[in-house]
Amino acid sequence: SLFRHALAVTRDNYIAYNNLGLYVAEHGELERGKKYYRLAIEIAPNYAPPRNSLGTALVQQKKYEEAIAAFESALSLNPRSAEIEGNLGATLYCLGKYDEAITHLREAIRLNPEHSMAHFNLGNALMQKDRLEEAIEHYRTALQLNPRYGEAQSNLALVLAKQGKRDEATAQFKQALVIDPALWPAHFGLGGLLIDQGRFDGAAEQFSEVLRLQPKHEPAWVQLGTARAGQRKLAEAVEAFSAALRIKPDDAEAHYRLAMALGSQHEAKEAIRHYQEALKALPEFPEALNNLAWILAANPDPQVRNGQEAVRLAERAC
Repeated sequence: SLFRHALAVTRDNYIAYNNLGLYVAEHGELERGKKYYRLAIEIAPNYAPPRNSLGTALVQQKKYEEAIAAFESALSLNPRSAEIEGNLGATLYCLGKYDEAITHLREAIRLNPEHSMAHFNLGNALMQKDRLEEAIEHYRTALQLNPRYGEAQSNLALVLAKQGKRDEATAQFKQALVIDPALWPAHFGLGGLLIDQGRFDGAAEQFSEVLRLQPKHEPAWVQLGTARAGQRKLAEAVEAFSAALRIKPDDAEAHYRLAMALGSQHEAKEAIRHYQEALKALPEFPEALNNLAWILAANPDPQVRNGQEAVRLAERAC
Protein backbone atom coordinates (compact mmCIF):
# COMPACT_ATOMS: atom_id res chain seq x y z
CA SER A 1 0.00 0.00 0.00
CA LEU A 2 0.94 3.66 -0.21
CA PHE A 3 1.57 3.79 3.54
CA ARG A 4 3.82 0.73 3.51
CA HIS A 5 5.75 2.24 0.59
CA ALA A 6 6.23 5.42 2.61
CA LEU A 7 7.58 3.35 5.50
CA ALA A 8 9.92 1.48 3.17
CA VAL A 9 11.47 4.60 1.66
CA THR A 10 11.43 6.86 4.75
CA ARG A 11 12.79 5.44 7.98
CA ASP A 12 10.88 6.37 11.12
CA ASN A 13 7.95 7.89 9.20
CA TYR A 14 5.61 8.41 12.14
CA ILE A 15 2.89 10.00 9.99
CA ALA A 16 2.83 6.91 7.76
CA TYR A 17 2.63 4.65 10.83
CA ASN A 18 -0.37 6.61 12.11
CA ASN A 19 -2.07 6.52 8.70
CA LEU A 20 -1.39 2.81 8.29
CA GLY A 21 -2.91 2.25 11.74
CA LEU A 22 -6.01 4.19 10.72
CA TYR A 23 -6.28 2.12 7.53
CA VAL A 24 -6.04 -1.29 9.18
CA ALA A 25 -8.29 -0.26 12.08
CA GLU A 26 -10.93 0.90 9.62
CA HIS A 27 -10.81 -2.60 8.15
CA GLY A 28 -11.42 -4.21 11.55
CA GLU A 29 -7.83 -4.91 12.62
CA LEU A 30 -7.81 -2.86 15.81
CA GLU A 31 -4.87 -4.65 17.44
CA ARG A 32 -2.67 -4.06 14.38
CA GLY A 33 -3.84 -0.48 14.29
CA LYS A 34 -2.86 0.01 17.93
CA LYS A 35 0.56 -1.47 17.19
CA TYR A 36 1.17 1.11 14.45
CA TYR A 37 -0.09 3.98 16.61
CA ARG A 38 2.31 2.97 19.38
CA LEU A 39 5.21 2.83 16.90
CA ALA A 40 4.32 6.35 15.76
CA ILE A 41 4.21 7.52 19.39
CA GLU A 42 7.59 5.89 20.09
CA ILE A 43 9.15 7.69 17.13
CA ALA A 44 7.44 11.05 17.73
CA PRO A 45 6.37 11.36 21.39
CA ASN A 46 5.27 14.98 20.91
CA TYR A 47 2.98 14.25 17.94
CA ALA A 48 -0.66 14.16 19.12
CA PRO A 49 -2.58 12.38 16.29
CA PRO A 50 -1.46 8.77 17.00
CA ARG A 51 -2.38 9.21 20.69
CA ASN A 52 -5.84 10.36 19.60
CA SER A 53 -6.06 7.44 17.15
CA LEU A 54 -5.01 5.02 19.90
CA GLY A 55 -7.74 6.41 22.16
CA THR A 56 -10.33 5.92 19.45
CA ALA A 57 -9.29 2.28 18.96
CA LEU A 58 -9.46 1.67 22.71
CA VAL A 59 -12.97 3.13 22.82
CA GLN A 60 -14.01 0.67 20.10
CA GLN A 61 -12.72 -2.09 22.37
CA LYS A 62 -14.61 -0.57 25.35
CA LYS A 63 -11.33 0.02 27.19
CA TYR A 64 -12.52 3.42 28.34
CA GLU A 65 -10.03 4.13 31.12
CA GLU A 66 -7.09 3.42 28.80
CA ALA A 67 -8.74 5.53 26.11
CA ILE A 68 -9.10 8.48 28.48
CA ALA A 69 -5.39 8.30 29.30
CA ALA A 70 -4.58 8.33 25.56
CA PHE A 71 -6.86 11.29 24.87
CA GLU A 72 -5.53 13.25 27.85
CA SER A 73 -1.95 12.73 26.67
CA ALA A 74 -2.96 13.84 23.16
CA LEU A 75 -4.69 16.90 24.58
CA SER A 76 -1.62 17.86 26.58
CA LEU A 77 0.25 18.05 23.25
CA ASN A 78 -2.54 19.81 21.34
CA PRO A 79 -4.79 21.63 23.82
CA ARG A 80 -6.70 23.46 21.09
CA SER A 81 -8.00 20.35 19.34
CA ALA A 82 -11.81 20.24 19.23
CA GLU A 83 -11.62 16.66 17.96
CA ILE A 84 -9.61 15.42 20.94
CA GLU A 85 -11.75 17.38 23.43
CA GLY A 86 -14.84 15.84 21.85
CA ASN A 87 -13.41 12.33 21.95
CA LEU A 88 -12.44 12.73 25.61
CA GLY A 89 -15.88 14.06 26.51
CA ALA A 90 -17.65 11.23 24.67
CA THR A 91 -15.50 8.64 26.47
CA LEU A 92 -16.18 10.17 29.88
CA TYR A 93 -19.88 9.92 29.01
CA CYS A 94 -19.44 6.18 28.39
CA LEU A 95 -18.16 5.86 31.97
CA GLY A 96 -21.12 7.79 33.37
CA LYS A 97 -18.95 10.80 34.27
CA TYR A 98 -21.50 13.23 32.89
CA ASP A 99 -20.28 16.45 34.55
CA GLU A 100 -16.73 15.91 33.28
CA ALA A 101 -18.08 14.97 29.87
CA ILE A 102 -20.10 18.19 29.72
CA THR A 103 -17.01 20.26 30.53
CA HIS A 104 -14.94 18.74 27.71
CA LEU A 105 -17.77 18.73 25.18
CA ARG A 106 -18.48 22.41 25.84
CA GLU A 107 -14.80 23.12 25.27
CA ALA A 108 -14.88 21.16 22.00
CA ILE A 109 -17.81 23.32 20.87
CA ARG A 110 -16.02 26.51 21.96
CA LEU A 111 -13.06 25.49 19.82
CA ASN A 112 -15.29 24.44 16.91
CA PRO A 113 -18.92 25.62 17.11
CA GLU A 114 -19.75 23.51 14.03
CA HIS A 115 -18.68 20.21 15.65
CA SER A 116 -22.01 18.39 15.17
CA MET A 117 -20.94 15.23 17.03
CA ALA A 118 -19.89 17.27 20.07
CA HIS A 119 -23.32 18.93 20.09
CA PHE A 120 -24.93 15.48 19.88
CA ASN A 121 -22.82 14.03 22.68
CA LEU A 122 -23.37 17.11 24.83
CA GLY A 123 -27.11 16.65 24.31
CA ASN A 124 -26.76 13.05 25.53
CA ALA A 125 -24.87 14.10 28.68
CA LEU A 126 -27.36 16.87 29.44
CA MET A 127 -30.24 14.42 29.00
CA GLN A 128 -28.64 12.12 31.58
CA LYS A 129 -28.53 15.09 33.98
CA ASP A 130 -32.23 15.74 33.26
CA ARG A 131 -31.40 19.12 31.71
CA LEU A 132 -33.84 18.49 28.91
CA GLU A 133 -34.24 21.95 27.40
CA GLU A 134 -30.46 22.30 27.07
CA ALA A 135 -30.27 18.84 25.54
CA ILE A 136 -32.92 19.78 22.97
CA GLU A 137 -30.95 22.91 22.04
CA HIS A 138 -27.83 20.88 21.27
CA TYR A 139 -29.68 18.14 19.37
CA ARG A 140 -31.32 20.82 17.22
CA THR A 141 -27.93 22.45 16.60
CA ALA A 142 -26.46 19.09 15.60
CA LEU A 143 -29.32 18.68 13.12
CA GLN A 144 -28.84 22.18 11.72
CA LEU A 145 -25.20 21.35 11.10
CA ASN A 146 -25.99 17.86 9.76
CA PRO A 147 -29.64 17.42 8.67
CA ARG A 148 -28.99 13.70 7.99
CA TYR A 149 -27.94 13.01 11.59
CA GLY A 150 -30.44 10.26 12.37
CA GLU A 151 -29.16 9.54 15.89
CA ALA A 152 -29.57 13.20 16.85
CA GLN A 153 -33.10 13.17 15.45
CA SER A 154 -33.92 10.01 17.41
CA ASN A 155 -32.51 11.34 20.68
CA LEU A 156 -34.34 14.63 20.19
CA ALA A 157 -37.51 12.55 19.91
CA LEU A 158 -36.59 10.71 23.10
CA VAL A 159 -36.25 13.95 25.06
CA LEU A 160 -39.53 15.28 23.66
CA ALA A 161 -41.21 12.04 24.76
CA LYS A 162 -39.76 12.52 28.26
CA GLN A 163 -41.40 15.95 28.28
CA GLY A 164 -44.76 14.43 27.35
CA LYS A 165 -44.73 15.95 23.84
CA ARG A 166 -45.85 12.72 22.23
CA ASP A 167 -47.02 14.02 18.85
CA GLU A 168 -43.81 15.95 18.27
CA ALA A 169 -41.74 13.00 19.50
CA THR A 170 -43.57 10.64 17.14
CA ALA A 171 -42.87 12.93 14.20
CA GLN A 172 -39.18 13.14 15.11
CA PHE A 173 -38.83 9.35 15.47
CA LYS A 174 -40.46 8.90 12.05
CA GLN A 175 -38.12 11.48 10.52
CA ALA A 176 -35.13 9.68 12.05
CA LEU A 177 -36.30 6.48 10.35
CA VAL A 178 -36.61 8.29 7.01
CA ILE A 179 -32.94 9.24 7.43
CA ASP A 180 -31.89 5.76 8.56
CA PRO A 181 -34.46 2.93 8.42
CA ALA A 182 -32.03 0.66 10.31
CA LEU A 183 -31.80 2.99 13.33
CA TRP A 184 -33.16 0.56 15.90
CA PRO A 185 -33.38 3.03 18.85
CA ALA A 186 -35.86 5.06 16.80
CA HIS A 187 -37.96 1.95 16.16
CA PHE A 188 -37.82 1.17 19.88
CA GLY A 189 -38.80 4.67 20.94
CA LEU A 190 -41.62 4.88 18.41
CA GLY A 191 -42.90 1.48 19.51
CA GLY A 192 -43.03 2.67 23.12
CA LEU A 193 -45.09 5.71 22.15
CA LEU A 194 -47.48 3.52 20.17
CA ILE A 195 -47.96 1.19 23.15
CA ASP A 196 -48.77 4.22 25.33
CA GLN A 197 -51.44 5.19 22.78
CA GLY A 198 -52.90 1.66 22.69
CA ARG A 199 -51.82 1.24 19.05
CA PHE A 200 -50.59 -2.30 19.54
CA ASP A 201 -50.44 -3.37 15.87
CA GLY A 202 -48.05 -0.54 15.01
CA ALA A 203 -46.05 -1.11 18.19
CA ALA A 204 -45.60 -4.81 17.37
CA GLU A 205 -44.27 -3.85 13.93
CA GLN A 206 -41.71 -1.49 15.46
CA PHE A 207 -40.44 -3.96 18.06
CA SER A 208 -40.30 -6.74 15.47
CA GLU A 209 -38.05 -4.48 13.41
CA VAL A 210 -35.82 -3.80 16.44
CA LEU A 211 -35.44 -7.55 16.90
CA ARG A 212 -34.68 -8.11 13.23
CA LEU A 213 -31.81 -5.65 13.64
CA GLN A 214 -30.86 -6.61 17.23
CA PRO A 215 -32.08 -10.17 17.97
CA LYS A 216 -30.65 -10.19 21.51
CA HIS A 217 -32.26 -6.89 22.57
CA GLU A 218 -34.03 -8.12 25.69
CA PRO A 219 -36.18 -5.01 26.39
CA ALA A 220 -37.54 -5.22 22.83
CA TRP A 221 -38.70 -8.80 23.48
CA VAL A 222 -40.51 -7.57 26.61
CA GLN A 223 -42.13 -4.73 24.68
CA LEU A 224 -43.07 -7.02 21.80
CA GLY A 225 -44.72 -9.33 24.32
CA THR A 226 -46.62 -6.36 25.75
CA ALA A 227 -47.81 -5.38 22.28
CA ARG A 228 -48.86 -8.98 21.49
CA ALA A 229 -50.77 -9.13 24.76
CA GLY A 230 -52.49 -5.87 23.79
CA GLN A 231 -53.45 -7.51 20.49
CA ARG A 232 -54.83 -10.45 22.51
CA LYS A 233 -52.30 -12.72 20.79
CA LEU A 234 -51.47 -14.42 24.05
CA ALA A 235 -49.50 -17.36 22.70
CA GLU A 236 -47.21 -14.96 20.83
CA ALA A 237 -46.94 -12.79 23.95
CA VAL A 238 -45.85 -15.81 25.99
CA GLU A 239 -43.28 -16.66 23.32
CA ALA A 240 -41.86 -13.10 23.37
CA PHE A 241 -41.64 -12.89 27.17
CA SER A 242 -40.02 -16.32 27.27
CA ALA A 243 -37.44 -15.14 24.70
CA ALA A 244 -36.66 -12.16 26.93
CA LEU A 245 -36.11 -14.45 29.90
CA ARG A 246 -33.76 -16.68 27.95
CA ILE A 247 -31.59 -13.59 27.49
CA LYS A 248 -32.05 -12.16 31.00
CA PRO A 249 -33.46 -14.81 33.38
CA ASP A 250 -33.82 -12.44 36.34
CA ASP A 251 -35.86 -9.72 34.61
CA ALA A 252 -38.69 -9.07 37.08
CA GLU A 253 -40.80 -7.19 34.52
CA ALA A 254 -40.58 -10.04 31.99
CA HIS A 255 -41.58 -12.63 34.63
CA TYR A 256 -44.48 -10.40 35.73
CA ARG A 257 -45.80 -9.85 32.21
CA LEU A 258 -45.37 -13.52 31.33
CA ALA A 259 -47.32 -14.43 34.48
CA MET A 260 -50.17 -12.12 33.42
CA ALA A 261 -50.29 -13.67 29.95
CA LEU A 262 -50.29 -17.18 31.41
CA GLY A 263 -53.03 -16.19 33.84
CA SER A 264 -55.14 -14.99 30.93
CA GLN A 265 -54.66 -18.45 29.41
CA HIS A 266 -55.87 -20.03 32.68
CA GLU A 267 -52.43 -21.54 33.37
CA ALA A 268 -52.53 -20.66 37.06
CA LYS A 269 -49.65 -22.82 38.27
CA GLU A 270 -47.23 -21.45 35.67
CA ALA A 271 -48.47 -17.92 36.32
CA ILE A 272 -47.79 -18.38 40.05
CA ARG A 273 -44.30 -19.62 39.32
CA HIS A 274 -43.46 -16.53 37.27
CA TYR A 275 -44.98 -14.13 39.80
CA GLN A 276 -42.76 -15.79 42.39
CA GLU A 277 -39.73 -15.38 40.12
CA ALA A 278 -40.60 -11.71 39.63
CA LEU A 279 -40.72 -11.27 43.41
CA LYS A 280 -37.46 -13.11 43.85
CA ALA A 281 -35.84 -10.57 41.53
CA LEU A 282 -37.76 -7.58 42.95
CA PRO A 283 -39.23 -8.42 46.37
CA GLU A 284 -41.31 -5.26 46.75
CA PHE A 285 -43.05 -5.38 43.34
CA PRO A 286 -46.57 -4.24 44.28
CA GLU A 287 -48.33 -5.31 41.08
CA ALA A 288 -46.80 -8.79 41.27
CA LEU A 289 -47.72 -9.07 44.96
CA ASN A 290 -51.33 -8.04 44.25
CA ASN A 291 -51.76 -10.34 41.25
CA LEU A 292 -50.25 -13.33 43.00
CA ALA A 293 -52.42 -12.67 46.06
CA TRP A 294 -55.52 -12.57 43.83
CA ILE A 295 -54.73 -15.90 42.17
CA LEU A 296 -54.08 -17.57 45.52
CA ALA A 297 -57.28 -16.11 47.00
CA ALA A 298 -59.70 -16.63 44.13
CA ASN A 299 -58.54 -19.62 42.11
CA PRO A 300 -61.19 -22.39 42.15
CA ASP A 301 -58.55 -25.14 42.26
CA PRO A 302 -57.99 -26.11 45.92
CA GLN A 303 -54.46 -27.23 45.05
CA VAL A 304 -53.72 -23.65 43.96
CA ARG A 305 -55.80 -21.67 46.42
CA ASN A 306 -53.99 -20.52 49.58
CA GLY A 307 -55.91 -17.89 51.51
CA GLN A 308 -53.33 -17.42 54.25
CA GLU A 309 -50.52 -16.75 51.77
CA ALA A 310 -52.82 -14.45 49.77
CA VAL A 311 -53.44 -12.29 52.85
CA ARG A 312 -49.73 -12.12 53.64
CA LEU A 313 -48.90 -11.01 50.09
CA ALA A 314 -51.70 -8.46 50.02
CA GLU A 315 -50.41 -6.94 53.25
CA ARG A 316 -46.92 -6.68 51.75
CA ALA A 317 -48.34 -4.87 48.73
CA CYS A 318 -49.96 -2.16 50.87
